Amino acid sequence: MGTMPPYVPSTEDPMRFVTAIVVAGLALAGCGGGDESGTGSNGPGKGGPQAGADSPEAAWKGMSESMEKKDWKGAWRYASPDSRKNLTFIAAIVASFSTMSGGDEAQKQMLEIGKKHGIPEKMEGNPFEDPVKAGDEMLANVKDPEAAFIDLMTFAAKSEGFKPIDQGELKDVKTEGDKATGKSVKEGKEKDVTFQKIDGRWCAVVDLQP
Repeated sequence: MGTMPPYVPSTEDPMRFVTAIVVAGLALAGCGGGDESGTGSNGPGKGGPQAGADSPEAAWKGMSESMEKKDWKGAWRYASPDSRKNLTFIAAIVASFSTMSGGDEAQKQMLEIGKKHGIPEKMEGNPFEDPVKAGDEMLANVKDPEAAFIDLMTFAAKSEGFKPIDQGELKDVKTEGDKATGKSVKEGKEKDVTFQKIDGRWCAVVDLQP
């Protein structure tokens, strides 16, 4: 299976955690427009391609299609400004797991990407015990989270057996003002999801808690 990747303790629990946060987070990125340069870094509706969607259902569909196409830049622009760091953290964990089949060379490449973007080679403690705190620590020196997210996901997508995780079917969407809730249903299991309306566009909130 190869050596254990950076950031991942030697236990089966992290894999279940990663699956949970990818389904709840990466596949459910919210909305947000670009900044003045069109890179989508600062907030919704300020430039670049129009982001978000007309409805929670459309936001869900847009993210799903971006992931299926491995369009990471497209996926990023669906993320709410407050959630984008969570996407980058998830991408780092996913990329770390992808090195397990590639051995030392894959880990070397992963760490080079991390160094390029200011991600530390090692983290103290178990990042899965408090993912919010771990994400803040991991990304403290990352100046361009979008570029890091794209590089990490591009790297991960090259690994053997990589495929975007099926986020399931969105059901029971209920809207109240600028907030909406729903459930993702996959293989008989449900996961609560929350959407938020920002500048007239619907976004889904990325949550690191499994």
